[in-house]
Amino acid sequence: MTTPRYQYIVFPAQGKAGLSPEEEMSPLWPDQVRMRTSISLISPGTELAFFAGTHSSLKNVSPDEARCAPGYSGVGIIEEVGSNVKTFKKGERIFAETGHVTRSDIAADAVVPIPAGVSDEQAVFTMLASIALHGLREAAPQFGENVLVLGLGAIGQAAVRLLRLTAVRQIIAADVFPMRLGAARQGGADVTLSADGDSFSDEIRRLSDGRGCEIVIDATGNAKAANTALSSAANRGRVILLGSPHGEVTLDLYKYIHKQEISLIGAYNPNCPLTETSRSPWTQKRNRALILEYFRQKRLDLLPLITHRGPYQNPQPLYDALWKEKNNALAGVLDWTH
Repeated sequence: MTTPRYQYIVFPAQGKAGLSPEEEMSPLWPDQVRMRTSISLISPGTELAFFAGTHSSLKNVSPDEARCAPGYSGVGIIEEVGSNVKTFKKGERIFAETGHVTRSDIAADAVVPIPAGVSDEQAVFTMLASIALHGLREAAPQFGENVLVLGLGAIGQAAVRLLRLTAVRQIIAADVFPMRLGAARQGGADVTLSADGDSFSDEIRRLSDGRGCEIVIDATGNAKAANTALSSAANRGRVILLGSPHGEVTLDLYKYIHKQEISLIGAYNPNCPLTETSRSPWTQKRNRALILEYFRQKRLDLLPLITHRGPYQNPQPLYDALWKEKNNALAGVLDWTH
């Protein structure tokens, strides 16, 4: 029998994306399933930071040094199941936290079945939406609260749409790119604002009856936005760092954290628990299953966020567009079926 082979996307140098040589798969472990990828989603934050060489972990890495095999959102078909796996069978569609790769072997208890009626392109957003969901759980939105979503890339857009399922009073969405503001309006934002306007802080106060917002979701991934987020928050408000803000920033701790008792909260999805406990019932897997159920019920729709599609054999144009064309690009998917 022929040994299955696989290829994957690599970043051989700063700003470059390519395809690895083919490699042979290792034997499948008893508790794994083998997935043949159909499509994968390019991460609009962490992955692009690695592609462009701006990620914090690359400070001492040469621009010409290989960076990583990227990706963490894949949809595909099970080709083979391990001898101990009883919950899945060959031919099932699944979502998995896997890279941009033709095939991958994954622990069976880490994958999630895709419900009937949910398309591959909808399901591929499961990870991104669950990242936003984890941040909103940290924010704990309440009846009557004003919420500002600062930064309307794909993560911010997902946050706007999930907030629409809660009982908050008003969702304000802000960015510097008009196309992203339009997408947020379509996704349910009550008000959209340009984040680079001189009157931004005044507008936030006006829209919130002078209080500021009880919740600010900072989805910019830009450390410099932290002060804008804090200045937009109400007394005793919560600022959630949902984007990955690489870099350092100076904060006035007395003005914001101490005097106004604002909570500055990091929301980093890998810290979402893997094992369910009475204190932490919402695991990564449960969050992903919930997102897929929202897709099935048509309570959540992220398909409009796809602005770019392309074959896995030529990934460079997609990465270039997502990195350089912020007013025209939100999310890109790679097709692995041809």
